[in-house]
Amino acid sequence: MENIVNSLRGNVRVEIEGAYPERFMNMCAENAVAFWDLERVSEICIRVTMHIAGYKRMCPLLENVMCTAKTVRKGGVPFFIWRIRKRYVLIAGVFLLLMLVGIMTMFIWDISVEGNETVSTAEILTVLEELGVAPGTLSQSVNSESLRNEVLLKIPDLLWMTVHINGSKATVIVREREKIPEMLDEDTPVTVYAAKSGVIEKMVVFAGETLVSVGTTVAEGDDIISGVVGSQTTGSRLVAARADIYARTWYELSMQMPLETYAKRYLEQSDTKTSILFGKNRINLYFDGGIKYTSYDKIVKESNLTLPGGVELPIKIATATYTEYEKMTYTVSEDAAKEILTQRLLESLEDMMIENGERLKTDFHVTSEDGVMTVTMNAECLEQIAKTRVLSDQEQELD
Repeated sequence: MENIVNSLRGNVRVEIEGAYPERFMNMCAENAVAFWDLERVSEICIRVTMHIAGYKRMCPLLENVMCTAKTVRKGGVPFFIWRIRKRYVLIAGVFLLLMLVGIMTMFIWDISVEGNETVSTAEILTVLEELGVAPGTLSQSVNSESLRNEVLLKIPDLLWMTVHINGSKATVIVREREKIPEMLDEDTPVTVYAAKSGVIEKMVVFAGETLVSVGTTVAEGDDIISGVVGSQTTGSRLVAARADIYARTWYELSMQMPLETYAKRYLEQSDTKTSILFGKNRINLYFDGGIKYTSYDKIVKESNLTLPGGVELPIKIATATYTEYEKMTYTVSEDAAKEILTQRLLESLEDMMIENGERLKTDFHVTSEDGVMTVTMNAECLEQIAKTRVLSDQEQELD
């Protein structure tokens, strides 16, 4: 910010030469002549930078200490305006550009959404567009309170929403409703079944009639605890069966990996292409759109143009960097390949097990053929396989 202020006020780089240049600097400080970037050139010469007003107050002080001043560089807006004072077309162009920028900042060109997790950004943007808020909308036409109420009506999963508009950018901040956990319905008759095949290791039954015993092998989908409880005195009655069923389960997983692999080695050559993005339009600042490299990686960086004060303009500078690389062949040791495949198999097993499952035993078998390593894992696990389903009307009637 200080650099911007200095540029607007104009600054002069001055070379002070004399017998006592330090005494001159002390005199400037006593007379409130601000300066900065002090540089000693020699024993009798120093360089400083000061504002135009300070430079004018400094000149009469030179005679008092027998020093001379030489202007090294002039910079800032005042000198720029002085140089172009007779270039009327350029002045008109700058004026029109500033006016255009001012007009464009009155419209929304970029909309971002923050705070959403389950509700997609695309859904929120679609609803906003239906309500008249989209790129190109006049900022002053957006009534945040009215917009919030309408969006919340259209998207019930949102609890709260607000819109912050800064220049041409609108930030939509939302909060989602917390999902209310499903309450256990004791009145709906359900049966407990096996979510996976296995051998039952332990059973903790809270309600329902047990159909199998510990040590029984069950297949995926088999009923374990019935929601129909029989009685010799009162007959059959329907209940919501509940139980924790722990079973030993088995998995066999296999993965392969070549012992020779390819990697990229980046070369020093790279090419950069710059574009200006205005809304959905693109202006390329280059003539040759082709890429001279056969193998390359492309990295694109976009940056918004921002006015002093943080006001973003609807203009982005996109820089695409193309870096050339060549493929290199690397040999992976058998120990490293085995370690990599073993870790991947264990991660896959964790994804396949029911949540909170426990790994009891794992065995690995390794083979190598034609430069490819294969690792096969046999795992024994302990999992809670109980799941519930509602009894159909036909099952309730038959029982």
